[in-house]
Amino acid sequence: MPNRKLIPDVIKDQQLVCLPPEASVRDAAVLMAERRVAALLVTQDRPKGGRSLRGIFTERDLAARVVAAGRDPAATRLSEVMTASPDTLGPDARA
Repeated sequence: MPNRKLIPDVIKDQQLVCLPPEASVRDAAVLMAERRVAALLVTQDRPKGGRSLRGIFTERDLAARVVAAGRDPAATRLSEVMTASPDTLGPDARA
């Protein structure tokens, strides 16, 4: 198996899909369907520019924390059901 770096070898052609923590689960589900992705990053703008990663929202979060729990996707905020502070890898990490 080749020893490829995550960036640029594995995800070079992918565009990040992000929403703020205040966005609704419904907004996230619609965006995920439009972009044909199984997860999106929950990010927040920093006061001095840029964004910080707050969490990740996945199809599994949608199924287990929203649908199975009987929550209203339009009234539930991502911050309530996202996976907060996910483990991350740096750009030089190997796949």
